[in-house]
Amino acid sequence: KAFEMLDDAVEAAQEIEFNEERYRALVEISNLYLEAKRNDKAIETLDKAKAIAETIEGGHRDSLLVNVSLGFLKAGSLDLADRTLDIVADKTQISTCLVGFAQHFWTKDEKDDALETLEEAYAMLKSQGERETRDSRARYALFANIAVQFAQFEKAERAIELAQNIEEENERMSALSRIAQVLVLQGKDELARQSLQAIEIDANRMFALIGMSDAKNRLEQKEEAINLLDEAAHLAETVPQFTSRSTAYNEVAKRFLEYGEPEKARQSAHENLEVITQIRDDNNRAVALAALAEFYEKAEFDLNDSERELLLAMIRRAEF
Repeated sequence: KAFEMLDDAVEAAQEIEFNEERYRALVEISNLYLEAKRNDKAIETLDKAKAIAETIEGGHRDSLLVNVSLGFLKAGSLDLADRTLDIVADKTQISTCLVGFAQHFWTKDEKDDALETLEEAYAMLKSQGERETRDSRARYALFANIAVQFAQFEKAERAIELAQNIEEENERMSALSRIAQVLVLQGKDELARQSLQAIEIDANRMFALIGMSDAKNRLEQKEEAINLLDEAAHLAETVPQFTSRSTAYNEVAKRFLEYGEPEKARQSAHENLEVITQIRDDNNRAVALAALAEFYEKAEFDLNDSERELLLAMIRRAEF
């Protein structure tokens, strides 16, 4: 009955008036065929979706073809996947597809093919010139994802190298932070530290330490998770941006509470309140106070005299 319904769904989908909606329906049906181990039907349905994607004009066309290419690969046809990828024009989209290929090969334990394909994805993206680039933000984000993927493929040095070469600062910092977390989960603490030290800005390094603490907690290494939080809290003192410092203190306090360290959580929350008093922008200060209030309520902390005075001082300044 399930197969009959899917066959009926294909027929019904082809009567959908709008091309992109018809395409989406066919791709969803192909995924259901894959779940049902009917790869032949999945390929047949994807071929219909491909025909629709080829008729669509504009930059969106390439992303639709990439989805079809990845579908063909999952259905077991590398040849159809390659042929579909050959008609994709945008290099960012080609690179995105190749990253998907690499992930598929890795899950199939075809590790050499996975690494070779990931290198190909990086080379393709690197070769894209400014005039060819449709979306610079997407391109830099993909550079970061490729670097992190190398870490997940157990190539830490290559991952850190590629991350450090990302020109856009936020994506560079994000990639190095994510790589550090991956390496902690792999038990490669020294390499994780190497990635951490490559982060130039204290605020970014502080949040990376929090992420590394999360990774240690997932490994049930509670003491090391707490030590990383202590390090993050200490580094927060050097961060000049009060809003970033407040956010970090809040995240640190939440984790201390989760890790069974209520006293440290209380201390971080108090330090956060002191930081919030120094935030000049009314909106940012209000947001930070709301976040801290939510934490106090969850932790069931009562205000002490010192904290009441800090709040009263803020109220008096606001009224003035």
